[in-house]
Amino acid sequence: MMTSSPFLLLLVCHILSGFEASTEISLPRERMFFAQSFARPAELAPDYFMSPLPAAAFRNLRLIEQLKDCTMDMCLAVDASYSLTERESNGKTGWENEIIFSTNLVRRISSFGKDVSVRYANVVFGQNVRTWFDFTENQNVDHIIGKLETMPYLSGQTNIPDAMIECQNLLLGSGRNVDKVALVLTDGVSSKGLGALTVAEAANSLESHGINTIAVGAGNINETELLVIAQGDPSAVFIAEDTSSLNKLVDDIGISSCAKKNDTTTTTSTTTTTTTPPGPCQWSDWSPCDIPCGGGVQTRTMIDCCDKCLARLDVRSCNTDPCPYNVDGQWGDWSAYGACTDSCGGGYQIRSRTCSNPSQAGAGTPCVGPASEINKCNTQDCPINGQWGEWCCIWSECSTTCGGGQRTRTRQCSNPAPANGGADCVGSSIEEEMCNSQPCPIDGGWSSWSEWGGCNALGCFQTRTRTCTEPPPQHGGKDCLGFATDYKSCKSYCCLGSYMPSSWFRC
Repeated sequence: MMTSSPFLLLLVCHILSGFEASTEISLPRERMFFAQSFARPAELAPDYFMSPLPAAAFRNLRLIEQLKDCTMDMCLAVDASYSLTERESNGKTGWENEIIFSTNLVRRISSFGKDVSVRYANVVFGQNVRTWFDFTENQNVDHIIGKLETMPYLSGQTNIPDAMIECQNLLLGSGRNVDKVALVLTDGVSSKGLGALTVAEAANSLESHGINTIAVGAGNINETELLVIAQGDPSAVFIAEDTSSLNKLVDDIGISSCAKKNDTTTTTSTTTTTTTPPGPCQWSDWSPCDIPCGGGVQTRTMIDCCDKCLARLDVRSCNTDPCPYNVDGQWGDWSAYGACTDSCGGGYQIRSRTCSNPSQAGAGTPCVGPASEINKCNTQDCPINGQWGEWCCIWSECSTTCGGGQRTRTRQCSNPAPANGGADCVGSSIEEEMCNSQPCPIDGGWSSWSEWGGCNALGCFQTRTRTCTEPPPQHGGKDCLGFATDYKSCKSYCCLGSYMPSSWFRC
């Protein structure tokens, strides 16, 4: 694990406060990432990001000159997925913060010097990918900033691989033989199953075409995936707590993108450039020499005056005697692979090694090859839990025509169907409801006959009655059939009353 270097801290302080000093200073990108890592919370800086650096990497003194004539084509791939509508700690949405970061980055790079020649293209991505403007766009800085301020929001999932390939196509067609950089800004993790390539395959494609990548993550990101996007180069990975903190990375990213074109190291002797600080400012103590031999550098900076004058940096050579020996660097053993980023569907795991067996010294050659290695893992298909489809639109016939029956309809566990060991749908495939709840018609029914009444003396008959009440007709039921009164003869009783003889019948 590396420890902080006073030279590095002072140099970064100078770079972030302005570029007025005339001293020509340069750091290779390995050291730029080390500087960036100081601003990162401890939990976001795992050990494999902090590989020891060869001493020769600290002798490149041309950074300021690189920034002044920064020349490249840069494609900004900006995440426009659904999660960016949430508001962050500064009261702005993630999408608004990404726009502010993008415009500030363009503005910052343009401030490096009058000879800066950077052209921009812009891709936005959610589930789909859209080129907002390409390298034929008017490259006036104010015009580019205006275009970035009107980037369209897409929503949907996060399709990082297709966005990277779109940037690759734009950069390869830019028409200039200059350094090409694709910057990917995201607040999440690439969604699985989108596009023809994985993130690793897209990164390999860009690398094979000589395109450098910078990965910028904010919020709930996957550090390993950012490293994959950055082609395994931890110095090209930048992480913010959330999108409201992205602007803290603008200077580091601007410097890294312009310095990325030079990976070689050059020993440059310098002398003190400022001897008398202006006003009440005081010099700090000289930093320790960064290397024990072979020509190193020491720095000091102004203190106690940051609010009164522009920052100044003083640089001098040290330990200029040749190193007594030269040692070629050799890689140590690979570490064990880390945890897989995904439990299924194809994730990534990383292992690392350090150039420490032995470390490079003097004019010896540095280790050759990558310091980290990425491996696919858990490539089996993910379990798919079943989800119900829509209820079938046709109900069955009611079980009764009146008095309350039931009818049913069904649905299928097919949206999607369970697969790869996924769980079945929860709940019933059959739905029931009441039907024909109106009362049924009741036909009338006769009561029992009453007892026979007395004999009618004039008519010589008796009667009995019944009523249509058992039950009475209801709900449209039929009345009782037949008569309510019954008659029978009772002649034997008729002669008991008074009578008169009739006329005589003819003989």
